[in-house]
Amino acid sequence: MGTSAAYSAPSSWGDLKTEVTRAASGSPPSPTASRGLLRSFIEHSGGAHTLARGRGGSGPARGKAVRATAGRLGGFIADVARAGLTQALQNAGWDDLIGRPVPEILAALLDRLGGEASTIDDVDARMALARLQEEYFGDAATTEELEQLLSAQALRLETILSDFFGHYLYEVFCRVFFERLVQRVGEARANKFLKEIGNFIDATLADRTAGRDLTQIAWSGGEGRAITTEILETTLEVFSS
Repeated sequence: MGTSAAYSAPSSWGDLKTEVTRAASGSPPSPTASRGLLRSFIEHSGGAHTLARGRGGSGPARGKAVRATAGRLGGFIADVARAGLTQALQNAGWDDLIGRPVPEILAALLDRLGGEASTIDDVDARMALARLQEEYFGDAATTEELEQLLSAQALRLETILSDFFGHYLYEVFCRVFFERLVQRVGEARANKFLKEIGNFIDATLADRTAGRDLTQIAWSGGEGRAITTEILETTLEVFSS
């Protein structure tokens, strides 16, 4: 379970907190139960439409940080596919990363694509990006392999950003409920339950197709913001429908 500092959900979330605690107390949640908990969580956080536009409700999720990170990630991957890793780093003004070992490059990309970590929503977005990097690029041993792995995602940007948003949903869910669950059902059961929620999110998004070619859009402008908003809302709607 990868979340950092806990977050105390508002008192108005009492019904959802009770549902989550009850679910964690018994057998592993069924897919139907997992979907119901995530749907309720998204609704309590303001709903898919509101979150996707960076206007989260009373919970920790706001949507603004994760959209900004997604835009930077999409733009960088597309640039690597067009120009290669070295040129993409130069285009971003990150000449200091050229020729560095892969772990150093990935750590720096986490900082630079992830942006500031001044709010809990920023932190959740960065932790989601860290999980995504490990999942997609963690096997790269050389910069050539990293370039190949990055370029391979260019024609499936819609899918990788959807996965990123799924990781973000998981991080926020964990942040809200982990500490409470540890207090009520114990750490082992809390971790097992949250792992099941994470597995359900991953499995639900696993069969999504690559979708559109997004390599030529202007990720740093309005077009990029519109695309990330759309993908975030569509991803959340998978669980909130």
